[in-house]
Amino acid sequence: MSAHREAAELYRRARRTWPARLPDADRAGLLAALACELASIDENEEAAACFSEAYDVRRELGDDAGAAALVPDWVAVRHLLGADLPTRTEALRAALPLAAGQPATRAEIHAELAAAFMLARRLDEALVDGERARALSAGDGTRCHLDATVGSVLLFAGRTEEGTALLRDAITTASALRLEAVAARAYRMLGTSMSVLVEYAEATATLTEGIAYAERVEQFNDRHYMAAHLAHVQWATGDWTTAATTARQALADGAGGITTEITARHVLGYVAMGRGSYGEAVSHLEAAENLASGMGELQRLSPAWWGLAETALAQGDFATAVARCEQGYAASALVNDAAYLFPYVVTGVRAHLAASGVTAARDWLGRTSERLLLRSIPGTLGALDHALGLIQLHEGQTGKARLTLAAADSFWSGRHRFWEGTAILLDQARCATRARRPADAARFRAAAEHAYATAGAPAAPGRPATPAVSPLSTRELEVARLVADGMTNREIAAALTIAPKTAAAHVEHIRSKLGVSRRAQIATWVAAQ
Repeated sequence: MSAHREAAELYRRARRTWPARLPDADRAGLLAALACELASIDENEEAAACFSEAYDVRRELGDDAGAAALVPDWVAVRHLLGADLPTRTEALRAALPLAAGQPATRAEIHAELAAAFMLARRLDEALVDGERARALSAGDGTRCHLDATVGSVLLFAGRTEEGTALLRDAITTASALRLEAVAARAYRMLGTSMSVLVEYAEATATLTEGIAYAERVEQFNDRHYMAAHLAHVQWATGDWTTAATTARQALADGAGGITTEITARHVLGYVAMGRGSYGEAVSHLEAAENLASGMGELQRLSPAWWGLAETALAQGDFATAVARCEQGYAASALVNDAAYLFPYVVTGVRAHLAASGVTAARDWLGRTSERLLLRSIPGTLGALDHALGLIQLHEGQTGKARLTLAAADSFWSGRHRFWEGTAILLDQARCATRARRPADAARFRAAAEHAYATAGAPAAPGRPATPAVSPLSTRELEVARLVADGMTNREIAAALTIAPKTAAAHVEHIRSKLGVSRRAQIATWVAAQ
């Protein structure tokens, strides 16, 4: 029977009424069974307490193997309550000696270690423990659980087909064996991974099917977490009204589930950010950041940091936008991540161009490109063309920028990625304006305005057409405008009553700050201001 709420109530009643002389082994078994049912219905604090009590009873009985067998599920519940990676891995490693001579239990422990490292995107370590678990695993239940973990690791390592096949097999096998918790987890792992990897059609289909399955078998934590990720997909594909509704419902239904709340707040923050409600956006994103800080997991923290970077960029706070981007980069670089880094690529280029100029932007693109190309996850690579097109446009290379931005536009459109895919229409409109193609500029601008209106957003949320702060000083701006008027250095010197050598020095400083080599490029930059 898939009636976990009823089962939990029956076990609670049994606990309240058990006789004083109940053997300790039976008491431990009842506590463990109650803990598993409580975890299924998202009563995580009570579940953790029951696991802890059952563990202590097993140790007092000298049943080290029985105690060790409780640790993987206990650690999984503690993760949902916010326990960080070192706490969880320490508990799991401490259980391994207790399970000496118990290959099935050791396989479960290594599988949970693999899951812990996978959640932190420490993929190499996850694969090591995953392979150890595979070598020890014999039963279908352990293998399905393990395949779901290893499949997710492969997805984030860029091995998409392998990972997807493992996860689909885990879903099919676990469902056939009526291993409800394992099947629901496999649905969750595949659906949520696809939502992050910009495979939105696959994510929508898997999450919708998984939510229905988890609800049917009363695996409520999985159900609510998948709903929060479905809201992310709805935001990512431009259905912001539905995304906000889905996220709020997940937040209400999943009260007490920290991972569900973090993801739902990411989505609510993104919707508010896109609609220009920056105070609301910061409130949701900082709440998510605070909840995630104790867990220390990249997948919980980085989406909040990116949203805060975009919000700062939209408000003209370029220094904060750069700092948040660098924060995200540093966390991803530690584990060679690309999946959570890719949104920062375009955001960082915009922020660096606005804050200090093209040299910093090119450096940023070089560093982030290396990380994205290392994993080569298909859904992330369009960010590189988009960012390069912005740099080319800033440098006045409108012909190259037009082609590069068009390639990125095609990529985002094919992936149904709304945020960058709509913003790039405005980028192409700017490029067309500079190239004196007014009809194209009007077409791109109209398409962007229509898309934003459909999402209930302002005409260009978070996308100032030009930096609010010039990288040039007041005097350098004067010189740049005279260069744009076609004046020589001697003519500039005469106009500003300065020495020709001083005028020449100003021109060189301007070239350096704008990252250009020709006077015509300075003129193009001036025309765009």
